[in-house]
Amino acid sequence: IRTCKCYATSPAIKEIREATSKLESELEIKRNRMKLGRTLEDGSFEALSSVGLRNLMCTNKDEAVRKSAYQGLRTIGPFVCENGFVDIIKLRNKLAKALGFVDYYDYKVTNAEGMSKDKLFEILDGLESGTRPIMESSLKELEKRHGSEALHPWNTSFMLAGSVLEKMDPYFPFSKAPERYIESYSKLGIKYEG
Repeated sequence: IRTCKCYATSPAIKEIREATSKLESELEIKRNRMKLGRTLEDGSFEALSSVGLRNLMCTNKDEAVRKSAYQGLRTIGPFVCENGFVDIIKLRNKLAKALGFVDYYDYKVTNAEGMSKDKLFEILDGLESGTRPIMESSLKELEKRHGSEALHPWNTSFMLAGSVLEKMDPYFPFSKAPERYIESYSKLGIKYEG
């Protein structure tokens, strides 16, 4: 019944949904064409996906490289906000309110999880307050081991996982990932035609 309710709409709701979908599609096209990457020390630009940038932050030993990858990732937020995301949020909230929800997040959570966003946040607030001391202790330990620089956002993942990833790399090198995906799909009988 919950699934049916989220798709049963009036013509006015359908119009909002279609306008939202159009803006979402336009933003997706723009985001896919976005020049994403990082600026190298010599000022040149290295094109990388968000996954590539995130991997550099987790695995590269050079802090300057990690920082430039972080700065590259940080360009996504302003880009999407300047290219229609704010209008999408307004339309999504208009849709949700027309359907009787507080906002779009309340609409999605209620339909997906069967609870209001208030109930979800009550659960998440309990989880956050229950785990906060562990997180604070972990950050203090990280700072104690590696210095205050370890707490910079471009350093934290590397400092937490760098040695583990380094130890695993001989067994699971990231450079082999595409080859392994193709091999796996081939063994599953999935074929590509281009």
